Amino acid sequence: MVGAPTQPPHRVYEITCRGVVPEAQRDEFAGWTISRGERLTRLTSDGPADQASLHGALDRLAALGLTLVEVRHRSAAVGQVGE
Repeated sequence: MVGAPTQPPHRVYEITCRGVVPEAQRDEFAGWTISRGERLTRLTSDGPADQASLHGALDRLAALGLTLVEVRHRSAAVGQVGE
């Protein structure tokens, strides 16, 4: 239909931050997989996520005092990565 609003594409997001998500707070990140490296923590959405989910995770990380390093996304359909 011409002129109908379109939904923005849902994307798979990867959030990289400095610091550690405490075990007690990991359940607050439902829908995200948390992996920890030597200095960085990465959260990856378990499937296509919308902007609200992304911003909710970013807000929670900030509340925990973690430092945002990078946010990347890829189209859920194509698999392309962007920044």
